[in-house]
Amino acid sequence: MIHPSVPPSRDIAQDASQLVESVSQSVNVFTMTLAEVLGDLSDSSIADQTVDGLHTATGVNKSLVWKIKRLQQARQPIEEIEAVPGRRAVSGLAKIASSRGIEAEKVNRLLEASDRFEQLVTQTASDRELFVTTVRGCADQLGPESQEVMRKKAFTAMSQLLGVSLGRMHLSMFMGPGANPEDNAVAVTLLMNVGRTHYRPDVYWPIVSISSHDNNPEHQPVVPPRRPIRPGPQLAEGISLLDEFAQGVQPKTRVTERHGNLVVEATSDVVGKAGRFTAAYGSILSTTGPKPDIDLYRFCRVPCEEISVDLWVHRQFVPQAPLTGRMYYGGEYEYDPKSNIGVVIDEQTIAATGYGPTYARNPGLPNSKEFFDLGCTTGGWDPAEMCLYRYRLACPTIPGTLRLYDPSAE
Repeated sequence: MIHPSVPPSRDIAQDASQLVESVSQSVNVFTMTLAEVLGDLSDSSIADQTVDGLHTATGVNKSLVWKIKRLQQARQPIEEIEAVPGRRAVSGLAKIASSRGIEAEKVNRLLEASDRFEQLVTQTASDRELFVTTVRGCADQLGPESQEVMRKKAFTAMSQLLGVSLGRMHLSMFMGPGANPEDNAVAVTLLMNVGRTHYRPDVYWPIVSISSHDNNPEHQPVVPPRRPIRPGPQLAEGISLLDEFAQGVQPKTRVTERHGNLVVEATSDVVGKAGRFTAAYGSILSTTGPKPDIDLYRFCRVPCEEISVDLWVHRQFVPQAPLTGRMYYGGEYEYDPKSNIGVVIDEQTIAATGYGPTYARNPGLPNSKEFFDLGCTTGGWDPAEMCLYRYRLACPTIPGTLRLYDPSAE
């Protein structure tokens, strides 16, 4: 078997991209040597064996076996950098291997790989935990798969910390012409929160935020006032409750105004799975001109497993080029979020998917076809004339701001 050489110390990274490259190479070599020694101890490849089976066959500590399996099964071992065993555990494995007659060359290669990794740790950070944080901080160099793994871990941690989680945060926005040629364009906004769960009673978290006027003369409203999509119950002024999409015990709510945005917060006395609920809301906005600006924002303040946007644009207003979807870490409820958003967590080029109800089905979104029909009916548009642009992202960071826009208009 040919083994790649351990990266020499002179190659230790001095910047983010070099750090990721050096750590990745070091972890790959380390993982291979660990798997090789453990496989020799069990007289079989570890890929085909369970943790319990390997522990029984080799006598190696089960926790160490689990870490080696975790590294070996990862698409890229650096994705599981937390599982890289420490020097003491590796020394123990080397002693077992030597006592069982494993070739000295393989044992030495294992110890050298461990030493090289520890050298990277000490030259990069003061301890292992800070080292992992530093490497994770270079996520843009790790690829989208690794970023998603980290966001999922953050979702789990933040849900536990804040006591609230959301299965899916969805926005369907419909843009089309007004009823008469001289009318301004119309935007219909339909929001759905799917599988929201509170783990603490009487703690309020945002459920809806919509741009609005306020009484501060220094603020310039971005849109005229919203209005409900139909008569009947409202979540807040101008926001209809869409009871036909509701599931579970609906929450208690309160309304606040923040920097020109209407923010509705919700809490629930019923905690855990028993209190999980789905709720939907709708509004109509008349835009400021005959042609709408395709530039919308969605604030994310609650840990959610997925955020999604279906933007339906009437054929009359379909842009010539693809749209851009960006998820930023940060942002507040401001009229100009662009002035207060930070690191780009995700960026997607979003081409038109197609026209009409054929594309309305959205996996994981309850009654997505009915949601589409409601938007078209409310705006008075022919469904066949509506073109879909779809954005989806698993486990967005919080606080986060999603911006979906037409870059050619800037």
